[in-house]
Amino acid sequence: MDCQVFMVTLPADCVERSKLVRRMEQIELRHVDPVDLIVSKLGRYDDRDQEDIQATVRAYKVTASQVRGRAGKATYAGNEDAFAHHLDLLVRSMG
Repeated sequence: MDCQVFMVTLPADCVERSKLVRRMEQIELRHVDPVDLIVSKLGRYDDRDQEDIQATVRAYKVTASQVRGRAGKATYAGNEDAFAHHLDLLVRSMG
């Protein structure tokens, strides 16, 4: 199963990494893994995305290494240079 969030396709294990919130008849509601959430926001990386990312980093103690590793396994359908630049900005901001 593909996990595509806007223009980012997350790695194939994204469903296994997500947390089941609720199962209904033919629907599963899942909470995306925090690192996958961060990676999904790197394409656009506007002010709101950056706020969401920083809150997620703090709440889940996400490391730069985790983000870099996961982003390297994702596919971005937009401007790949911008995605890589946003990743670098984020990693630098994380120390």
